[in-house]
Amino acid sequence: MKSLLQQWQSFLNEGEKSPVVTFDFDDTLLKTRYDEDWGIVEDGPKENIISQLYTSKANGHTIYIVTSRFQEPRDKHYPAGHPAHRTDVQAFVSKHSLPVDGIFFTNGNFKADTLIKLGSIKHFDDDPEEINTIKLKAPEIETVLVPVSW
Repeated sequence: MKSLLQQWQSFLNEGEKSPVVTFDFDDTLLKTRYDEDWGIVEDGPKENIISQLYTSKANGHTIYIVTSRFQEPRDKHYPAGHPAHRTDVQAFVSKHSLPVDGIFFTNGNFKADTLIKLGSIKHFDDDPEEINTIKLKAPEIETVLVPVSW
């Protein structure tokens, strides 16, 4: 009988989803800076926001990266080590062992609709226009404006 109750409890828990917290990528998880020769270049991880990601995961949240990048890169590819190299999102996640449950590309579109579909309760982003759009379309999603490094 105990086994049957445990199986039933397990079945009921499968339908429960953990709350979703979402993070933008560029200038939110990945720091950039201005370079006189190459324009905007990458400058490593934003440790304070990555710390927030780890805290959210430790609190039982599902973590997604939602980026307005195009899934298929549209710009010129520079090799790793070149100042204008753009880090692949999945490679960044792997390199820094981020506990991310999924990566979503909006292909240049605003993120609000994607956040709604994912059920996000909180979103971190550096773009005030993205934050305002989220507030208009989904005021129930808490937003955190991440300051740009440069």
